Amino acid sequence: MDKREFSTIVLAAALAAAVTACNSSDGPAPQVAPAPPEPVAEEAQPAQESNLPPASELEQSALVGMEAPFVLTLVTPTKVPDKAGVFEIEAQIKAPQELNAPAAISIELPKTAKLKKGELREVLATLPGGLTTRTFEVELTEPLTDATPIKVVVDVKDPKGAFGAHAEKVYPMKPKAQKSGSSRVPKPPTGRPGG
Repeated sequence: MDKREFSTIVLAAALAAAVTACNSSDGPAPQVAPAPPEPVAEEAQPAQESNLPPASELEQSALVGMEAPFVLTLVTPTKVPDKAGVFEIEAQIKAPQELNAPAAISIELPKTAKLKKGELREVLATLPGGLTTRTFEVELTEPLTDATPIKVVVDVKDPKGAFGAHAEKVYPMKPKAQKSGSSRVPKPPTGRPGG
């Protein structure tokens, strides 16, 4: 018996049961469900290989071609001033394109320093594309340390809240903490006791 014959027999039995139920009851006639569709034989298709790179590469490729809206760099004396005196710091702001939003450039000084030349805070109507520089002349009354750094901050924020960017640099930078007791040479394996 093939599948068509079986479907026909099932449909005939359901119809006979419905007619019998109709004749023996005063209630509404039961509804007959349609026969299930016959299965269609499909030819197996070979699995297609995906043209997409692995997920790890996708995450990295998402960053390719992206750039920061601007980059802040400080040009400072190579040797941190260890005595009272005057020195210059230049803030360099490199933007690949104009940012059509107000840009605030500020310098924060420790109590042991005062600004001789430059502005503590300046707001530009827009941050132009290319290189923007600001020079600050700072006078120290005591040596500068990483505990009392000078900080330059640049904030660009759209007044409507559509976008914004923030960058800050300190001088001198705190030295990176070195792990004490760490060794780059791995310890040799030890055998089992009593082995």
